[in-house]
Amino acid sequence: MEEGNRDALIVDEEYSGSANRTLWQRAFSPIKSGGIRSSVINLCCTSIGVGCLTLPYVLKLSGFITGIILLICCAFIAYWSLNNLVLTSKQVKSTNYMVVCERTVGKWLGVALETIIVFFLLGVVILFQIMCIFDNKPAR
Repeated sequence: MEEGNRDALIVDEEYSGSANRTLWQRAFSPIKSGGIRSSVINLCCTSIGVGCLTLPYVLKLSGFITGIILLICCAFIAYWSLNNLVLTSKQVKSTNYMVVCERTVGKWLGVALETIIVFFLLGVVILFQIMCIFDNKPAR
């Protein structure tokens, strides 16, 4: 049996029973770790949780009125940029972010994005090491 057919068979066995289940059974059945539902819930909890925890702190630092104005401006900018990204991906006929960037700006942008991601991850690793060093110092 070919490798691709074996993978398709595994996927078919995994999802074959879902067509016969009701919406209630699919929505409220136990969540398996590593599944699509658990991944989506984890991503939503992480994104929403960070935003909810930092919002009061930002409003405290900037002031209530200024914070609300900043919140409205950032929401508009996020909507505008995501709308432009969706329209561009429709024109380019691709849903892959790297492909959309390369087709609109050029091949050099793909290399630039990968370089930025590498430096970002390197910074995260260095920051993690610094936090571990200062966290493990004995108290005086």
